[in-house]
Amino acid sequence: MRRWRLTALTGAKLRTLQHHYTTESNMLARIVLGGMTAKQWAKMNGIAGEPRDSMNTAQLEHLSYLEQTNITLLELGKDYP
Repeated sequence: MRRWRLTALTGAKLRTLQHHYTTESNMLARIVLGGMTAKQWAKMNGIAGEPRDSMNTAQLEHLSYLEQTNITLLELGKDYP
């Protein structure tokens, strides 16, 4: 878990459960990786290790943008559905 994400969650004082982190990560990955989770994408592409290490620049930039947007929503007090 990245420190800034945890800080945003703590600062927003939202009640988070462990599955929220997994759900969030999978949701963002599916947007960036054509409907697949990072784990599915890595397996399909024969990637061992951290999938981010094999993403191209556009994918990483898109993922970063979505993560930052997500943090902004959390800081504004948006709760999980």
